[in-house]
Amino acid sequence: MSAPEINWDEVDAWDVDQAHDELEAYVTALAADHAEVRTFLAIQDERIEIVRIAGAAGAVDLRVVAVVPWDVRTRIARYATNAKRIARKEAEEWRRAAAGEEIEIPDPDPIAMQRPMYEVLGDLCLDAPWNDWKTWAAIDVRTGSAPDMLERILAKIAPREDRVRSFRPKR
Repeated sequence: MSAPEINWDEVDAWDVDQAHDELEAYVTALAADHAEVRTFLAIQDERIEIVRIAGAAGAVDLRVVAVVPWDVRTRIARYATNAKRIARKEAEEWRRAAAGEEIEIPDPDPIAMQRPMYEVLGDLCLDAPWNDWKTWAAIDVRTGSAPDMLERILAKIAPREDRVRSFRPKR
């Protein structure tokens, strides 16, 4: 079976989910035809990093992915877009309130607001209970450490991302 053709001129017209599905089908077909691709994919699946959290009480090693997965990067981009949309909506509501219009601005649910961060943390961790967003929500409520943990994990794996990014063309 040969790999399906991808019309690279139409890449920008793809919707993200369709692009992911087509690329997944492409790499699956490619791996079926090429042992080197299968080996490369297997090696990537084996790669991990360890983030050590240590203190007077002891140490915990978190096994995390070696690079930020494509679907997580895509979700982060969606979260950023949604955050901008929410900020614009809130700014409009405050503008209307300042103009004298009576509106009710509800207090946001703090867990719902921060859930994207917790989900990303869960997606970057490989082992239970760390790979469950609810673990990170509960720990954050108790310790406030989720943002710091996300920064620490990304600092461990992002340098590789930065090196790759430097080779990508500027848009």
